[in-house]
Amino acid sequence: MLKTRILTALALLAVFVPAGIWLPDAGWAILAAVVVALAAWEWAGLMGYEKKGRVIYGAGMLALMLFLYADHVFLRRSLDRAGIAAYAFAPIVFGMRALLWIPYLFWIVGVPLCLRFRWKISGLTGLLLGVVILLPFWCAFVVVSEMPYIGGRVQLLTILLIAWVADISAYFAGRAWGRHKLAPGISPGKTWEGVIGAVIGVMLYKGILLLYWSHSPFRGGQLLSMVIGAVLATAACILGDLFESLIKRQAGVKDSSGLLPGHGGILDRIDSWLPLLVLYPVMTVFGYGH
Repeated sequence: MLKTRILTALALLAVFVPAGIWLPDAGWAILAAVVVALAAWEWAGLMGYEKKGRVIYGAGMLALMLFLYADHVFLRRSLDRAGIAAYAFAPIVFGMRALLWIPYLFWIVGVPLCLRFRWKISGLTGLLLGVVILLPFWCAFVVVSEMPYIGGRVQLLTILLIAWVADISAYFAGRAWGRHKLAPGISPGKTWEGVIGAVIGVMLYKGILLLYWSHSPFRGGQLLSMVIGAVLATAACILGDLFESLIKRQAGVKDSSGLLPGHGGILDRIDSWLPLLVLYPVMTVFGYGH
């Protein structure tokens, strides 16, 4: 199993590291869309759909993402060249921005309620929730990748690494001191001690980044921002992880699929990233956008 995990990880690195360095924005966005479409295929399976339904759902999500990216590119180029010509498409963009409150509300309010009351999610309702979960994630992935600040893909990596730091810190803290279960009915291995370890790990990670970029000592306000930001970022990662665990438990499966030998499925790898990246604007308020 360990050998399989390592080989899969090396294969993923061999694909995504060169892609992140050399692919143009369009290629990077399309690659991300393919990955998210495969995650959508997994999601449909967790919602109880068979092969045909899963393929249709995944293909439909891919088509929607490609359409949105084409519209995004057209609007950006039109604004750069003429400005007014693009305003015919502005309602689409403004409408999408107006809908941003839906994934925010889902992750901040809906998911905690789902975890608290163990609501059953399946069927058509589950497919609609999949759009709410996966489409904003892909949009945030593309938008952050194109940000000019320190290079968008570097910025994206620093955000995604928060989940890895939180997971590793929680694992070692939980293993060393874990006594009090966080959600025994959903994910028995998680403890409150692990959560505290994750917060400390994320705070240290952010502190290292700030020292590296600013080359100056911390100010009082920055320290407070790091604490609040670390708590919010860790909470987002845990919400994503617990929510996917709940969905898999309801579906009666251990992994979202077998697409990644030794690792499970794509959803198993990106579950913590889903709320973390979507809630990125909240993180910027507390120092996690820099």
